[in-house]
Amino acid sequence: MSFYIDVLLPFPLKNFYTYRISEEEFKFIKKGFRVLVPFGAKRVFTSIVIKKHKSIPNNYEPKEIFAFQDDLPVVDKNQIFFWKWMSNYYQCSMGNILKASMPSSFLLTSETLLEKNLNKNVDYNKISDEEILILDALDLKKIKIDEVKLILNKKNIFPAVNNLIEKGYIKSIESIKERYKPKLVKHIKLNKRYSELKYKNNYYLEFKNSPRRRKIVEYILENNSGSEWIEYNLLKQNCNLNSSILKKMISLNILSEKTVHEDRFKINFSETSELLKLTRSQLLVKEKILKIWKHNSIVLFEGVTSSGKTEVYSHLINRFLKKGYQILFLMPEISLTIQMVSRLKKIFGKYLSVYHSKFSNEERFEVWNNVLKNKENARIVVGVRSSIFLPFQNLKLVIVDEEHDSSFKQENPAPRYNARDSAIKLSKIHNAKLILGSATPSLESKFNALNKKYGYVKLTEKYGLSTSPEIKCIDLKIYYRANKMKGLFTPDLYDAIQQKLLLGQQILLFQNRRGYAPIIECVTCGYIPKCCNCDVSLTFHQYNNSLKCHYCGFSEKNQKKCLKCTSSKIDMKGYGTQQIEEQIKSFFPKARVDRMDWDTTRGKYSVDKILEKFENSQIDILIGTQMITKGLDFKNIGLVGVINADNILFFPNFRANEKAFQILTQVAGRAGRSSIKGSVIIQTFSPDNNIFELIKKQSHDGFYKKEITERNQFNYPPYYRLIKIIIKSRDSNTLRIASNWLFKSLSNGFIYPIYGPFEPHISKIKNQFIKQILIKYPNTNVRNKIKKHLMRSVESFESIAKFQIVKLNVDVDPN
Repeated sequence: MSFYIDVLLPFPLKNFYTYRISEEEFKFIKKGFRVLVPFGAKRVFTSIVIKKHKSIPNNYEPKEIFAFQDDLPVVDKNQIFFWKWMSNYYQCSMGNILKASMPSSFLLTSETLLEKNLNKNVDYNKISDEEILILDALDLKKIKIDEVKLILNKKNIFPAVNNLIEKGYIKSIESIKERYKPKLVKHIKLNKRYSELKYKNNYYLEFKNSPRRRKIVEYILENNSGSEWIEYNLLKQNCNLNSSILKKMISLNILSEKTVHEDRFKINFSETSELLKLTRSQLLVKEKILKIWKHNSIVLFEGVTSSGKTEVYSHLINRFLKKGYQILFLMPEISLTIQMVSRLKKIFGKYLSVYHSKFSNEERFEVWNNVLKNKENARIVVGVRSSIFLPFQNLKLVIVDEEHDSSFKQENPAPRYNARDSAIKLSKIHNAKLILGSATPSLESKFNALNKKYGYVKLTEKYGLSTSPEIKCIDLKIYYRANKMKGLFTPDLYDAIQQKLLLGQQILLFQNRRGYAPIIECVTCGYIPKCCNCDVSLTFHQYNNSLKCHYCGFSEKNQKKCLKCTSSKIDMKGYGTQQIEEQIKSFFPKARVDRMDWDTTRGKYSVDKILEKFENSQIDILIGTQMITKGLDFKNIGLVGVINADNILFFPNFRANEKAFQILTQVAGRAGRSSIKGSVIIQTFSPDNNIFELIKKQSHDGFYKKEITERNQFNYPPYYRLIKIIIKSRDSNTLRIASNWLFKSLSNGFIYPIYGPFEPHISKIKNQFIKQILIKYPNTNVRNKIKKHLMRSVESFESIAKFQIVKLNVDVDPN
């Protein structure tokens, strides 16, 4: 009898692949094991066991597996079920989900090496000079394919390599290299007799002729009891301990050593504090949540900014932690996880882990394993959207903070999932409780709450001494016409900045565009430099005098003269955070100014450093993009300034009003978070827009009533669901034909609205022309029927030879 396993490979494949195993392996192996399998001609890849069975495939002869990688599963049945749901809902392959889910250190790939065949004599008269160079290199060691390119100094190396293989002079082998290297830390301890109390006063005599040994023993006794293990590096730094001295002291039975595997990321929780006592309003909200959970596991928690939602979260976390459960705390952005961790670690330090993309693969690998083993230091995981893929064993509470935030949606690459919606499914799989928290809930979540799909609680009272800030909307037209602007600042904002600086208060300035100027234009001929790969203008970055594309990364040096007519009259249109920073430093030279945007936060700890400086009042004015609008809690902010609100208000998207209301309400909420009376000044060319009146009143209910009516009228979420199909090709004509074909195929027998194919507002990115098709369907039980119809059309599309050069992506529930 034959035995088989079906495995999932980390590629966008539609099916699982079957491999043959022995009877002994069949008894041992379980779902969720990692196994190395051959795939393709020679390569070997990590795969995940999905199923074991005894049925041979009909259309191919299964290969044998290469090797097991583990003694225990690294993925459990709940995760596999979750991946299958995500694959079906978001219309993507499980292979893409596997690749997105697991740290790359788990997913090994073989590497092709070349080695010389020592059993074959080389006839140097029949090979080229290039082939001789390769053989000379192989006399020293095995080499990688990429190293051959360096040896020959050319890209097309395969004719030479293949010729040597055909003649039998060299052969290719597959090598698998472990990607994860554990961090091993050496520890030292005094042997027992030296650490005993009676000996502590006599060590000076024993080591009187060996001052270096005496210093080491003295340091250990002074810095711990002598019976505790101490890190070797500490002794190396403070006592000049080296390996030869260590070996000698071990041989003399003075010291003992051991090597310990340690995690690379450790929470420093030296500063501890107790849970804060809840106010009456917070206590009532907490009790109401617990009551709702008895009949509904999902609760929308709407709390105004500065209401103390985090304190309520902390009390609920503590309740679940005491029972030994795991808790997932989801945040939309890395900058928010940093501040949340700094608050939670004082209470839950030893139970806390963090998981996000700024961590190295090794760090994520270690967090994954700690969660899998349900270790104490991974009971609470604070992380961004990728945290939903962790292998929780006892997950019973999920908190999604700032649930409205669009950063929870993965845009590229696949899977294009929404972490908030996926967390809802995850909580159901684990039978866990879930909180969706926000001061400005998404319309979909509020709609579900008001229609009893979710439980619903509100916290309308500010916490402690916090007060609602005074919000002003300033008409830019008036001051531009009167020529009274000070650079980019109205007199109101300029004077407010000056006043707050005199009071020693901090200031946030928000502009939702990085760089110096989004457009530079020749005044003489109107020429605007554009990206050679994308249908966008290049953004000027002053710090390195370059023009950059924010879509593909293309960059070129900024020229002083127009490239078209050589005129030196160049004008800059619009402004980004760099230009605001320059003007602020010019107007307020004594102020300490910093900037927080994508350009200044690329480093692993750059966000931490900026936030730490701001918290320690080492920054007077912080200028930033959306990164500074969300969830940050600083007590000394006296003023928030919005340089121009119009670029987020007038955006071609049905969610533009919702996003503008959320961003402006959130950024306004950064002011007035203590006894300091905060001020918010919003500069705009359209102050009569009723959204500003709702922001001034902090009326999310009023905004919801207005916006939900329009959503219903024009068939948008939450009444209708959307599926966006993105079609890309380097050939614009093929793209036009392909998109029209797909549109007709989808329209055939389809009763719901389909729009397109149309060009998005940016119709070319990375040399790929783009068309889109939008499907709308009612939020009812027709979803599976719609997706089956879509998949039939997509499969037919992919089977047409001339469309092979066209890329097709499906985005379910797009932002």
